[in-house]
Amino acid sequence: MIALQKATIHGLENAVAFAYLGDIYRSRGDRQSAGPTLAEAISLNRELPIAHHFIGLLHLDLGLFPQAIQSFDLALSLRYTLMN
Repeated sequence: MIALQKATIHGLENAVAFAYLGDIYRSRGDRQSAGPTLAEAISLNRELPIAHHFIGLLHLDLGLFPQAIQSFDLALSLRYTLMN
């Protein structure tokens, strides 16, 4: 986790590091840090599938099922777009 925190400090353009750091916060139950960290990942790269996937997991944890489905669907569509 410390390496990811350093990556976000040294390279604000590193959307992937923000996404994974946000998911670490989420998996540890720190939803107050997870949300803004994942939002930062999206603001840096709106087409990063893993960030949308992690936001879907956060919504799922919060019981926001329609939002979770929407995030998962977007992650899948972005992944499909990148692959083609």
